[in-house]
This record gives sequence, C-alpha cells and structure tokens, in this order.
Amino acid sequence: MQIAGLDSYEIKTLGAGEQFLNAHINALRADIRFSNSHIIFIPESNMAIEAQRYNHVVKNRVNFHPLYMSKNPNTPGVYTSSETKQKYVESLHTHLLFEAISFDEAWISANPIYQTEESKLRYRSTMLLEFFREMSDFKKIKRFNNNGVPSAPILSGKVDEQGKEVSGKNDDKVIVAAMACYWPQQIIKGQTTMNIYDFK
Repeated sequence: MQIAGLDSYEIKTLGAGEQFLNAHINALRADIRFSNSHIIFIPESNMAIEAQRYNHVVKNRVNFHPLYMSKNPNTPGVYTSSETKQKYVESLHTHLLFEAISFDEAWISANPIYQTEESKLRYRSTMLLEFFREMSDFKKIKRFNNNGVPSAPILSGKVDEQGKEVSGKNDDKVIVAAMACYWPQQIIKGQTTMNIYDFK
C-alpha cells in the first residue's frame, strides 16, 4: 500500500470541513495518476451528522464510493470502537512489519498553509514524524470494569509514560492510515456491502 498524502488541519465548522474535504479530493484528482481513480470514502460515523454531511457534499463525484458499515445502514462510514481500533492498528502493524506500506514522495495535500513545493516537503516530514510518534505511543493495556475485572489486553495510542490511558492524546494519523490498511482487505474478502467488481 502506498500513502499518497496525509492531511492534518484544525476544522472548527462543518462548512470548513466540507471545503477542506473537497480541496483534498481536488488535489488527488490534479495528480495525473489519480485523475480517474476510484476513491473509497470511509468517514468515521461515530458522530453521524458529520459523516452524512460530508457524504452529501461529495457523493455525486465520478468514481466516488462511500463505504456503509455503521450500525445505521443509512449512515455512511464506519463506527469506530476500541475493538475496531485494535483491528485497524494490527492491520497497520502487519503492513509495516512486512514493509508492505510506503509513503509517496509527491506528497498530496490540501492544507492551505503548505502549498509551495518547499513547504510541502516540510509538511510531509512533519506528518511522517508525527505519524511514527503516534505509532510509538501505542501500547497494550488492560481496562477494568466496574467490578475491577480486567479486560483482555488491547492496543491504545492514548497512553502515558506509566502505561495509563489519558485523554487528549492524538492518534488520528495512525487511525486514518490503519483504516486505509484494514478496510480494503475487508472489501476484497467480501466482508462489506461493497463489490470489488464495481471498480472497473
């Protein structure tokens, strides 16, 4: 798998998010390699209104396919839980272990702060450093229920130096890359409603 770009930009409104999503797709389409590629759109649907709004904005684009795997069959995207995050990160770890993942030199970005060639190279370096820093934060931990019974070990990227889960730590870049590793495999295996023969 090749990662062509990874964007990180603070969005404060749904409207700004829609604009940024369109800009990122336009940046992909501007690259001749992806001008007619099939794009599989996999938003997190934990906050359903965002996934629905973003899907509504982009659903009529050519060769654009939203993935429906949430608890609500009418809501595009995938519902992310601790269990699914575990599967995502294990898939990413396997890709990295077998060197089955690479990062494109021609970094595609819609971040308005980094649009010159020189700044895009700096941005790529920053994104990769943050990605691998987040990846190094993932550790196996145990959670305890109200009765103090521990769970089976799970992977979490929001862990402090003492191995305790903390709020506020960012694992978004790893989770996005991990979802990109995991869900195409599920599509190929026929574990989703999406048919690979649609991509001709």
